[in-house]
Amino acid sequence: MELKLATFDVEVVTAQFLLHGSFQPRGELFTYLNDRRYLSFHFDNVEFIPILAGYRVKAIKQASLNMNWRMVTYIAWLEGANLEGIQLLQSKRPVTFYTNTLAIRGNLHVNLDAYENDLIDETRDFLAVSDAAVYPLRSLAAKPTQKLPLMGLNRHHILGYHVYEP
Repeated sequence: MELKLATFDVEVVTAQFLLHGSFQPRGELFTYLNDRRYLSFHFDNVEFIPILAGYRVKAIKQASLNMNWRMVTYIAWLEGANLEGIQLLQSKRPVTFYTNTLAIRGNLHVNLDAYENDLIDETRDFLAVSDAAVYPLRSLAAKPTQKLPLMGLNRHHILGYHVYEP
């Protein structure tokens, strides 16, 4: 029997670039994203666009690209993506996160007994945030998609967060 891995159309945001491409995790999505044995994530059919002004290129297109996971602010699954079968913690909290260039508001999937002042788990580098909205904090040359059904947010890029009342 041949193992069939899911492939997702994703948008990836770094501090300086926006990537559109396809992503095929090796196994369960968030287990793969948080597996520290992998130093990079592989993407196919890539369009790599500067997010900040001042670059001499508008976009770089490549058949594939490997990206250092530490540089990824978040990986987002776009509207219409088949998210069935993705395992998420059932408990969630409405949270606003702040990075250097973005504010991200959504539902953070956490353990049921997590305290509001200690929601970020040090055992996971990528946090599951559903029903996310992305707001640029400064002018950007290329804007990320604003409404996202799901993202894997890299905790190392979070400057601060707070729980909010929807």
